[in-house]
Amino acid sequence: MRPKKIISQIKKPDYVLAGLVLGLSVFGLMMVYDVSAVLAHETWGDKLWLFKNQSLWLFFGLSICYLASKIDYHYWKKLALPLLLASILGLILVLLPGFSSEVMGSRRRLALPLGIPILTHLNIQPSELAKFSLVLFLSLWLGEEKKKKNISFFLPFLLLLAITAGLVVLEPDLGTTIVIGASALLVYFLSGTGLAEVSLISLILAIGGIFLAFSSEYRFNRLLAFFRQSQDKLGIAYHINQILIALGSGGLFGLGLGQSRQKYQYLPEVATDSIFAIIGEELGFLGTSIIVVSFLVLIWRGLKIAEQAPDKFGKLLAGGITGIIGIQAMVNLCAMTGWIPLTGVPLPFISYGGSSLTILLLGMGILLNISGRVKE
Repeated sequence: MRPKKIISQIKKPDYVLAGLVLGLSVFGLMMVYDVSAVLAHETWGDKLWLFKNQSLWLFFGLSICYLASKIDYHYWKKLALPLLLASILGLILVLLPGFSSEVMGSRRRLALPLGIPILTHLNIQPSELAKFSLVLFLSLWLGEEKKKKNISFFLPFLLLLAITAGLVVLEPDLGTTIVIGASALLVYFLSGTGLAEVSLISLILAIGGIFLAFSSEYRFNRLLAFFRQSQDKLGIAYHINQILIALGSGGLFGLGLGQSRQKYQYLPEVATDSIFAIIGEELGFLGTSIIVVSFLVLIWRGLKIAEQAPDKFGKLLAGGITGIIGIQAMVNLCAMTGWIPLTGVPLPFISYGGSSLTILLLGMGILLNISGRVKE
C-alpha cells in the first residue's frame, strides 16, 4: 500500500484527550525522577538511570503516538494477525531459558543486548504487546465476521483468550492476565454479544482467577495480606502497610514534591506498581484526586469516541484501547488504596516501564486517529 493511502487527512482529533495523555506522561516522568534516585544509585550506581531510560522511552512513545494519530486506523487491520502471532511467540520465548532472566521468581522480559550503554540488555515485555494485539485482533475478527455469520463465537473466543492469558499466567503475572481478560471481554461485549453469554464468561474467568490465587504461595500470601492488613506488618502485609502509611502521611495537601520519606527504600516497587502511594504522600489527597479525575475524563473521552466511531471496527478498537487503560488504572488504584489485593499492575503513563508506556501511547495515537473520523 502506498503511503498516501495509509496517511490521509482527518478532522481535528480530540485535543482534550491528547492533552491528558501528554500531561500524565510528563508528570509520570517527573515522578520517576523524584522517586527513583535512591533505587537507581543502589542498583546501577547512577541516580538518574531510571529517569534517563524513561526519558528515552517517552520520546520514542510520543513519536509513535504522533505517527499513529496520522495513520488511517483501518490500516491496522493488516497488522492484526501478525501482531497477535508475534506477541504469542514472545510470550513463549520469554518462558524459555536463554531468552530472559528470572527476576523475583518471574520471567516477563525478553532481554535484547544492544551494546548501547544506557540500553544494554533492553528489556521488552511481550505481555504488553499481547494486551494491544489481542484487542486489535478481536476488533477485526468480531467486527467483520459477525456481519457475515450469525453464529456463536463463544468457544473460539475462550480458546484464544486461554492461549494468550494462559501464557501470561505462566510467567507468572496474574495482574496483567486480569487486564488482558477484562479488556478482551469488554470488546466481546461491545461486539453485540448477549449479556447472558458475557456473564457466563465472566464467571469462568472469576473461577479461574480464584483457582490461580490459591494455587501459588505468593498469590495466596497477597490474599492473606489483604484480609489481614493489621497483622504481620513486617511480613506478608508489609507492602500494603507501607502504601497506607505513605498515603496517610500525605494528608490533604501532601508533604511537598520531593519530600517523600517512603521512597527511601521503605516502600517496595516505588517506581513501578507503588508510585501512586508516593504521589499521595507528596501531593496529598488533592494531588491524587487530580490524577483520578484525569483518568476518569480520559476514559469518558475514549468511550465517547467509541460510541461515535464511523464503523464497527473503529468502535471495538476504540472501546478496547480505552478499556485497557481504564481497567489497568482501576486495578492499580484499587490495590493502592486497599480495596483489592496487590496485583503488580503499574499505573498507566505514570509508572516506570518502557514497554507499557510505548504500547499505551501507540494505542492513544490510534484512538486520536479514530477521534478525527467520528460521526457528526
